[in-house]
Amino acid sequence: TPYYSDDVVVRQANVGAWALKDREAAANSVRSRFDGLFGSSGSESVNTVVYDNDPTKPPSDTQWVNFSITTGITEPVGAGDTAWARTFGIATAMILSPLGRGTKTTLVLADAIMTKFRSVTDNGVAYDTPYLSTVGRRGQWWQTNCNIRFRLEEAL
Repeated sequence: TPYYSDDVVVRQANVGAWALKDREAAANSVRSRFDGLFGSSGSESVNTVVYDNDPTKPPSDTQWVNFSITTGITEPVGAGDTAWARTFGIATAMILSPLGRGTKTTLVLADAIMTKFRSVTDNGVAYDTPYLSTVGRRGQWWQTNCNIRFRLEEAL
């Protein structure tokens, strides 16, 4: 039986460096990747996206995405000259669809998001396997969350 894991021993040769200057740079990197793929001019899918503390007013009758980023604890890894810090976080793409229209378009978008963020490193951020959770009714909307786990690693 093969063993599957999100962890890698050797850093992946994807795009970008592993170290970011600060959490603002990390959040900007995550938002930039999402916006470039799924925002108003997204290469994968065009959507109205409302980001953290964004004054953009969401539409009232079509599907849209509320994108939020939360970082957690930072822990040291290693010691001495090879010490570095690892910070875990989660970006949540809350897909909101009008009630009564089914879940097909929601799940197609969620699958596309999960595919583009699964086990890649981009611009200093390492993404793990995303997971989906259905929240259900939220006012006039049907909410499905695409939870994108990520980690930041920086040399100390």
